[in-house]
Amino acid sequence: MADVLIVDDDVEICLMLADLVGNIGHKTVFCHTLAEGLSHAMSLNFDVIFLDVKMPDIDGYEVCQRLKSNPSHQDIPVIFITVRDKLSDKMKAFSIGGVDYLTKPFEAEEVIARVKTHLTINTLKRQLEKANETLEEKVRSRTEELRQSEERFRTLIELSPTGVFLTDAEGQCTYWNPRIAKFTGISTEEAQGDGWVLGIHEEDRERSFAEWTRCCRERIPYNIESRYVDREGRSTWVIAQ
Repeated sequence: MADVLIVDDDVEICLMLADLVGNIGHKTVFCHTLAEGLSHAMSLNFDVIFLDVKMPDIDGYEVCQRLKSNPSHQDIPVIFITVRDKLSDKMKAFSIGGVDYLTKPFEAEEVIARVKTHLTINTLKRQLEKANETLEEKVRSRTEELRQSEERFRTLIELSPTGVFLTDAEGQCTYWNPRIAKFTGISTEEAQGDGWVLGIHEEDRERSFAEWTRCCRERIPYNIESRYVDREGRSTWVIAQ
């Protein structure tokens, strides 16, 4: 059940609209001045507002502009009702945020159809906003999970007794853990890009790098035995995978 506000100085129009809207299961509140209507609209949360364009106290367009300037009420569908049938009046109504325009006298079926249409659109819009909020929350949660997972992984390889280095898809070194840095004497900064090959014995360097490049290009596992040189110049055979 929706809450509908009707603002018109014509009592008969208010009663007729209230009757039509009530017959399709919705609650109505009606006001006979725009000032009163604006007060109700600002203080309560309506699902649809019928708003007369021309009334003695305030212009209906001005009331709509005030509603649309308020973030809490800017999404409420406003349907203008008026005896004016000029294109310029309709264009003005739409330009300031109105969603529809009914010309008096109007047919009952037309009123009911417009109310149902805009309630459906507004409901779907709210559902979409809710779905987007849920999706954004899931993305934030998943991002945080990935951040924590990456942090745990980095801690493990930082403390690993085994030398570990990471590369990008092109085979360029992006990370060189403390164990391998200590063994080779090559810092993480020096190992970046293809600097890591300096840790390989010069006689094995070309062969190892060629095999590494091939494995990266073909996206296959790297597995080669070669000599790595420590900071004292001593070489040790290492199986790199």
